[in-house]
Amino acid sequence: MQRRLAVLIDADNASTKSNDRLFEEIAKLGTATVRRAYGDFSKGQAKSWEPALITHAIVPQQQFANVPGKNATDFALVIDAMDLLHAGGLDAFCIVSSDSDFTRLATRIREHGLEVFGFGRADTAESFRRACREFVEIGTLVPKSAPKSVRAIPAKPAKTPPVEPTKSAPSSALKPIVAHAPVAEAERLILRALGETGAGGKWVAIATVISEVRKLDPAFKPQNYGSGLFSELVDRTSCLEGNQEDGRCTQIRMKPKKVSKPSTEAQPVVAGPTAS
Repeated sequence: MQRRLAVLIDADNASTKSNDRLFEEIAKLGTATVRRAYGDFSKGQAKSWEPALITHAIVPQQQFANVPGKNATDFALVIDAMDLLHAGGLDAFCIVSSDSDFTRLATRIREHGLEVFGFGRADTAESFRRACREFVEIGTLVPKSAPKSVRAIPAKPAKTPPVEPTKSAPSSALKPIVAHAPVAEAERLILRALGETGAGGKWVAIATVISEVRKLDPAFKPQNYGSGLFSELVDRTSCLEGNQEDGRCTQIRMKPKKVSKPSTEAQPVVAGPTAS
């Protein structure tokens, strides 16, 4: 049975550039039973959400700024969230905002036994990230824009001999993933996750380990450590190893310690001093 989700959007704070991809990600988590957006839709950032409100059947919650400098939007979102929490019938909340003021709301929902998934910018405060079950950076969901088409101009017949096609660039020429944290830090995090499963030196399903890692650090991504995949990150550590099945890594464990065997060669006998 899929999770029943409440999707609450801080439209005064969140960008609408990736709203299509945003709801694709939310659909992977469950069914968006409640969809509400909060903000002053007559101006500013919230106004850009108008097309998305229709496309994704989001219920707008109009909030005028009664007093300059006071964020009525945040208060309205929190009040509705608490009403929904105590009404029951939901399994998780999705909070779309980069505002760290929602940290306490996230922790309060989790204290009640429900999961919280956060969606925001890369500069979102660490406090809000860690208060969520999982945090997804909205900026990473924006698809790259396709290059503009150029009208083709017929070329004159070439008199020069044909040129061999250019060979594709080797994989090493591709732009590498930039690491923002050392691999040793990821290794310690994964070891803690293995400890939570009580695995010891046994093999553990990679999906289980990833789930435990994200409980410890909701903002965890292999890309932060310069790896495209979790299995690639494991291969770069010193004390972890993966188990391959059908060409892909399915399990990981701590590398067993090598036990040095006692030498079987005869040791030379050193004669002691002779008695006079």
